[in-house]
Amino acid sequence: MSISRTMGGLLLAGLFSISIISCKDDDDEDLDVYIQSVEVLNTVSSTGDPFSDADLRVDLKRASVSNYEYSTNVSQDNATLPVTLSFPNEILATQENWIIRLVDDNGSDFPSGDDEEIYTVTFNPTVNINSNDEIILKVNTLDALRINVQQR
Repeated sequence: MSISRTMGGLLLAGLFSISIISCKDDDDEDLDVYIQSVEVLNTVSSTGDPFSDADLRVDLKRASVSNYEYSTNVSQDNATLPVTLSFPNEILATQENWIIRLVDDNGSDFPSGDDEEIYTVTFNPTVNINSNDEIILKVNTLDALRINVQQR
């Protein structure tokens, strides 16, 4: 299963799309982007396997670092979606690629090898914002995550 998930993760890079609008205000000034929460819309993994009643958590990091820097709260036994997960504090997004992953949290201290990765997506939060101040990430052509941001 881990080999197919790894292969699915590699295929994922070519399978997601994002609406792109730049982060500028009415005066054409650059705005800072703050990530506030993530709405999980779909738990179908990059290999097409559905996850049911998962204990969901989202981890986030800049692509330039090796360890995940931010994690949301864990939402237990999610039989229905969407579900919104919040970070303890808003995150100032830098103008670079970020990696976000959805995991089935198995109750161990973070980070844990016991957690099961559902999918991972790379995105740039400073350029991938739509007109509703959100970033929609797709996995296997399905809307998977809605990242709620604020520009100021």
